[in-house]
Amino acid sequence: MGFSCRNILTVCTMALPLTDAERMKRHRAKVKNDPDRREHERARWQRRVASGKVVGIKQLPPKEQLARRKVWRKSQAKTRGDRRVVHAATSETPPLTPEAVPDQPPNIANNAAPAPNVSRLVIYSTVVKENECFSFGW
Repeated sequence: MGFSCRNILTVCTMALPLTDAERMKRHRAKVKNDPDRREHERARWQRRVASGKVVGIKQLPPKEQLARRKVWRKSQAKTRGDRRVVHAATSETPPLTPEAVPDQPPNIANNAAPAPNVSRLVIYSTVVKENECFSFGW
């Protein structure tokens, strides 16, 4: 018994479940666009602050402020590192298929002669000698 095209298309077009971030983004958009909901959430937040469930950084003692900010810095550093890793992975990845450029001739770099093997010391000493000549007026 084989698969029919209809079954394969049904499986391929099924929606993936929302991530927590996507779900929260949708919820915040609903709250933002509905004034009644927005007022309800605002009142809820003010009740939480008044009851002491939510405490601002300025209301904490100095040592607790330092500890809280240390956790924030650590978390932010991790987020930045993760972002750098993702950016490096996506920016250095070559395209899946090579794109043909019609106006350019074919690449002939492989047929070119190899570059001469010149050590950095020779290049550096040559540049330094030239700079000394110019600086002393020889």
